[in-house]
Amino acid sequence: EMKSGQKPEVKKWKGKKKVKTLADKKAKGLHMNRVDRKKFAKEGAKKQFDDKIKKAVKHQLEELEERSVSSMSESSFGSQPPPKRKRVSFSSALEHHKLFDKKDMSLEIKASTASPGKSLLKNKGGDKKKEKKAKKEVKMDVDEDDAMEGEVQNEKENESDGEEEEEKQVVRLKKKIQVTKSVKEQLLTMPRKERKKFLKELAAKKKPNFALGEQCKQLWEVIRSGKTKKDLKEQSIEKLIKLVKGKLKNLVYSHDTSRVIECLYKERKDGVRAMVYDELFSEIVKMSKSKYARFFVTKMIKYGSKIQREKIMDAFKGHCVSMFRVSHSADVLELVFNDYASQPQRWDILAEFYGREFVLFKKDTPRSIEQIIAEEPSKKKGMIKYLEEIVMDIVGKTTIKSSLAHKLMLDLMTYGDREQQANLIDSIKDKLPEFIHTPDGSELAMRVVWNTNTKDRKLIVKNFKDLAVKAATDIHGCRTLMAIFDCVDDTVLVNKFITQEITNNVGTVCESKFGIRTAHYLVHPRDGRVMRKHVYQMLAKGDSNEHSKKPMGERYTELFRVFAPGIFTWMAANMEKLIFGQVETANLVLAALEPAGNKYERFERVVDPQLRLPCYEAIAELAKKEFIPCDMDNAHIVEHKWANFVLSRLLKFDGGLPEEERLSTQLAKLTTDQIGSWVGCNKGCFTLLRMYENGNAETKKKVKGSVNLKRIQTYSSEGAKILTKVLTA
Repeated sequence: EMKSGQKPEVKKWKGKKKVKTLADKKAKGLHMNRVDRKKFAKEGAKKQFDDKIKKAVKHQLEELEERSVSSMSESSFGSQPPPKRKRVSFSSALEHHKLFDKKDMSLEIKASTASPGKSLLKNKGGDKKKEKKAKKEVKMDVDEDDAMEGEVQNEKENESDGEEEEEKQVVRLKKKIQVTKSVKEQLLTMPRKERKKFLKELAAKKKPNFALGEQCKQLWEVIRSGKTKKDLKEQSIEKLIKLVKGKLKNLVYSHDTSRVIECLYKERKDGVRAMVYDELFSEIVKMSKSKYARFFVTKMIKYGSKIQREKIMDAFKGHCVSMFRVSHSADVLELVFNDYASQPQRWDILAEFYGREFVLFKKDTPRSIEQIIAEEPSKKKGMIKYLEEIVMDIVGKTTIKSSLAHKLMLDLMTYGDREQQANLIDSIKDKLPEFIHTPDGSELAMRVVWNTNTKDRKLIVKNFKDLAVKAATDIHGCRTLMAIFDCVDDTVLVNKFITQEITNNVGTVCESKFGIRTAHYLVHPRDGRVMRKHVYQMLAKGDSNEHSKKPMGERYTELFRVFAPGIFTWMAANMEKLIFGQVETANLVLAALEPAGNKYERFERVVDPQLRLPCYEAIAELAKKEFIPCDMDNAHIVEHKWANFVLSRLLKFDGGLPEEERLSTQLAKLTTDQIGSWVGCNKGCFTLLRMYENGNAETKKKVKGSVNLKRIQTYSSEGAKILTKVLTA
């Protein structure tokens, strides 16, 4: 018995007390400190929480199994045995939470998407409705299990409502499509006249000026027809003027009525152009940027008076940069800059691209960029930076083909620093064929070729594929090809993409006024006898570029080796046309056939005898024709000014060639009567004199035997006197 005030005896454990968990410690009645008590309470709460999670997952799994079994039992395959229960681990789907408060332990649980078993009825793609239901989020409150079921049910209802709304929207769209199709089917079944009338009614609803436009176009058809009588045409013009007067601003922007106004402005009728000009002048910049109205602006510039044209140019002042950024108005500005503007007006246009201050604070006298930089060097950096922004903006547009763009890019290349030049080169190195047709564009392309490395030069050469002939026959494009011939070391690539194409089309190239210059350059580069001085000096600027390593003579030799077979074969077949045609073609024959050694030679040109002899035979064939002195209509080769020049020069160079390759040897095959008849003119006597001086022994004998000394002594020409003196010596 316990006495009052006496504590109950606590059973004491003997030996070492070992416990694994706090629950064992509690069960054994061991002392627990404050930390252990808190930890034990948390473990108890966590255990209760885990039990409720397992219960919820088990409940959801049972529902999924019931649905799958019911769907299998209702299938056409009859009753199926329930699938084996598949063990599914949900541990990976559970999220780990740190419990900060015992009372608030809410958790979102996602049900597993794994099916309880393999179903024979399951499609390859799966049932979409089942997948949606399996992927639903089940929001549970740990303290309220009943609320969880209500939330799940609400989500099902909301989802079903959303699906119904989507189906309704789809149906609504289908109705619109059906209406459109029915209209199309109705149009297809209509006769042509009714269909045309129906479409006009639709257009009239959209366009307020549709009826007016139709009337204008009907009158326009009458005016522009060549079969219309003069009186009817005058009446139609008067009617058209009355219709469009005061409404031009509404009609000029349309694709059809703008042509009507163009036709009206083109007609030379008193007061019509002035009326149209006065009404539309305020819209000049806006019209220039329009897709269709810009054509009317070009008509105003072309057919307007000088005063009207000057006013249009003044209206463009301050808007040149914005106009040039738009492709439509850029064409108008290019027309003004290239065809109608004077040099001071061009400087005014260009000054707007150097900075806004040149628009706001213009001086009385226009200045070029050279003059501006010379007078105000401090502004150079800002000018070039402003110019660079504009140029980089237009590089990828079609405006890169305009001469104004070429001038701007050339200014940037000339006055920009090395970084700005490098950026510009990177932007345009693959576009050279697009802008070599202007003087500035050609010079820009040459600078790009000189300042690019070997890799970029290969890209430049490849871009001339199928364009070499067109570039070679262009007045400015041929200079770019000459620059490529001068400095590109990869002559194999140049021959493949440029030289071979020119060789295959040598007739087209040589028959062109400027293509003959390209052919002459391949045969005799930098020939000072035919090349203009400014072109020679321009090409000389690229000789000191840092990227060319191969000797220049070696490059020219490799290019000539590919070009020679084509040019010599073509010359032999067209010798008469070449030496009797133009001085350029005659110089080409002379440059190709003369032996190397003159002061203008850039490389040692070696011509294969098999290529030279057919040309000499063709010349000898021309010399066989009957010689009639002073017949200017059908001049003989010894009397024609250009043909005789080629003949005399080639005979002069005969001494440096082997006897069988000489032109005099081929001429000596003519008959004595043919050779003797040449003494009838002064030029013929000098031709015989050169044959005698530079020919072999047989040639000298043939000349001496062909000339009648008694007859020639009676001639008073200078050539006859010298020839007599030489033959009688």
